[in-house]
Amino acid sequence: MMTEAARAVLAYGFDTLGFSLISVVHYPSNLGSQRVIEKCGFLYEGTIRQAEKIYTGEIRDIKAYSISSEEFRGRKEQE
Repeated sequence: MMTEAARAVLAYGFDTLGFSLISVVHYPSNLGSQRVIEKCGFLYEGTIRQAEKIYTGEIRDIKAYSISSEEFRGRKEQE
């Protein structure tokens, strides 16, 4: 269900708002988010080390991804 919702948001961003690129990040420990991101066709850009300080004071890395409108449309045509 989350993958379908994410794809709908991507379609809105590209088709309605005219974005050319959408980026997303997640914590490395959040494997559910990583799976949704990968299923949507995002490309892994890299890990940003010590990127955020969370409410507990812990410093965490984040993994960054992006997808262009052309990449998204190409995936839609293949489905």
